[in-house]
Amino acid sequence: MFGLIYFNLPFAVLIMYPQCTRLDTEITEAARTLGASPLRTFFTVVVPMLRPAILSAAIVLFVFTMGAFVTPQWLGRPQHWMFAILISDQALGRGNLPFAAALSMFFMCITLALVAVSARLGRRKIEK
Repeated sequence: MFGLIYFNLPFAVLIMYPQCTRLDTEITEAARTLGASPLRTFFTVVVPMLRPAILSAAIVLFVFTMGAFVTPQWLGRPQHWMFAILISDQALGRGNLPFAAALSMFFMCITLALVAVSARLGRRKIEK
């Protein structure tokens, strides 16, 4: 788990950094002036403003983590392997190509569903 976090954390930072730098500090200062605690300001002001970036980072990191091949194979046991290793094991190790193809199609459908959800949420925000 730590290996995957170490590998994926820079991608999350790269995705969220531009949005974080565009935050208007006057909004958080206004919340603090009105008596909100720093924790309440973070969860009621900052997080809703960063929701699209957080959602994008979560989807990208989910796909990266599920598709991780080398890190789980080096650091994990067979009980902790990710989808890519399972697909490779079924196709190359066991010779079960139909099951490997079914696993890969399932993974692709999950990924496309997540992209569709994020696109729909992004479209809804633009319409408001």
